[in-house]
Amino acid sequence: MRGIAEACQRLFLGTIQRKLVFAFLFVIVLPIVLSGILSIGLIQSSVKSKANIGNEMALSQAAAQVERVFRDMLIASNTLMLDDEISGILTDSSKDDPTERYYTSSVMNSKFFNIQTSTLDYYPNHFIAVIDRSGSMYATFPPESGASDALLGLLKEERVPSNANYLQMSGSSHLIDYAPLGQPIRYIVLTRAYMELGNGKKLGDIVIGMPESELAGILRELGAEQGIGGYVINEDGYIVSSSNEEQIGSLLPYADELKRAKAGFFELKDSRVIVNVKYLDRLGWSVVQVVPDDVLFADAYSIRNSLVYVNALFLLVFFGLSFFIARSLSKPISNLNKATERLAAGHLETRVDVLRKDELGKLSLKFNKMAAQIHELFSKVNEEQKTKRELELKMLYAQINPHFLFNTLNSIRWLADASKVFNVSKVIVALANLLKSSILSKNEWITVREEIENVKNYVTIQKFRYASLFADEYDIDDDTLDCGIPKLILQPLVENSIIHGFEGLERQGLLRIRVRREDERIVVTVSDNGVGADPERLKEIAEGRRASSGKFSGIGIANVNDRLILHYGSEFALGIQGEPGEGMRMTVVIPVRTLTPEEDGHV
Repeated sequence: MRGIAEACQRLFLGTIQRKLVFAFLFVIVLPIVLSGILSIGLIQSSVKSKANIGNEMALSQAAAQVERVFRDMLIASNTLMLDDEISGILTDSSKDDPTERYYTSSVMNSKFFNIQTSTLDYYPNHFIAVIDRSGSMYATFPPESGASDALLGLLKEERVPSNANYLQMSGSSHLIDYAPLGQPIRYIVLTRAYMELGNGKKLGDIVIGMPESELAGILRELGAEQGIGGYVINEDGYIVSSSNEEQIGSLLPYADELKRAKAGFFELKDSRVIVNVKYLDRLGWSVVQVVPDDVLFADAYSIRNSLVYVNALFLLVFFGLSFFIARSLSKPISNLNKATERLAAGHLETRVDVLRKDELGKLSLKFNKMAAQIHELFSKVNEEQKTKRELELKMLYAQINPHFLFNTLNSIRWLADASKVFNVSKVIVALANLLKSSILSKNEWITVREEIENVKNYVTIQKFRYASLFADEYDIDDDTLDCGIPKLILQPLVENSIIHGFEGLERQGLLRIRVRREDERIVVTVSDNGVGADPERLKEIAEGRRASSGKFSGIGIANVNDRLILHYGSEFALGIQGEPGEGMRMTVVIPVRTLTPEEDGHV
């Protein structure tokens, strides 16, 4: 009880949306559902009552037609039994004589023809056979057809008495080769003892076969096209004939219920079918009609579906109105919630649209004011941090007296020139220019021309150090020279090729530097013909895990990649390719940028 009370309290005292849902369920949905269920129940009950009357009449007609087939077969056998000439032929021992045999066969064929035209004329493909005590057979099919042996086997299968009088219909259908059609046909067989009327002595057996298709045609009239099943079953519940030939010979699934019902109809709710049965006392058979619920209540289901569609349309309209009202109340709150989450995630520029003048509108205005104050505060803090970092950097630069350093290098250069050691002089000039660009220039941005000059100065120093280890080539588009590029972007790439690419190389290395413009982008390629690298080593280089004490700036490949992403975004990350023994190739792609006067120290 306490749990129910708490649930009701949440419904009545909860949000407006919950109250609307509660009212909808109990005021609109529940009556519609209950009325629909009641209507469908009444319709199904009426349909079932009327259908049972019609099905019972159809089943009675089908049972009468099955009995008529049996009756015609019985009349044919009676005609044979009452014929004295046939009785004389069966008792005559001289029929083994060929001449006599031909005569008796002619007489029997005449007798069969009379019965076929008078009694069995409506049933095509039937057969009549009379077998005497010695196994000699007279039949409506040729002796050479092979059916004679099949009939003898059939008598054994039907377990007919050898001396006693009997009359029985087969408990199953039999496949027999019918010569005129050249293919086996499934037959329902009547077997009967041929008894001598005077002394009651058995003279032979009568076998009359009727195609099972005759019964199947009757059963199809029960509604096979609509999915209604029709069956003739024996006393044990096995199917003798069916509107579906594949089921013949199998046990009817409802055989146990049929034995208890005997006649009438009953409903199997588990199988969702209604079964009508008519028991044929003389034959030991039952005619069964099985009507699936889907067929019986097809019209009711159609009405039910129509009601469902109409009700569903009505509910959709009501839901739409309810959703519109609830959304007009909940959307501003949801927008405020999302804006709060974005603000908490660091998106300080987040604001909400103020479209209302009620309490929710006032709340939105206050949120925007608070977000603006937070944004202003963070901007001030970031500006202070930036100023602090610039002061720290200036302090680091102040630790080196650039003028002292350059004066010393110039003195060394003069000594080298005086001693006519011009290679040393060239290296000192290159080093001085490189240091001047990296130390004295405080700008983060320089031109491509200046960056290439820095690279050439660095290569000059490395050539002096490594003698004839490598050669260098440059392919620079003129329209890229005055474009802006972050300082010291290319030098680490060149340094990687010299230190790691040419290390242990048995041939002279070749360093290629190419700069070209593609639309609004500049593509810089630094490649070599060095030792190359496998995927693992490429990963180590990209992550800065292959440090070297001989580096000039201490700015590694990983730092170059981080700076590119910082300036331009992840789509402009550094590209690294290489294969063992085939050299390496590093690609820098940056947008075209024109330097401002503040960025270009030469302006």
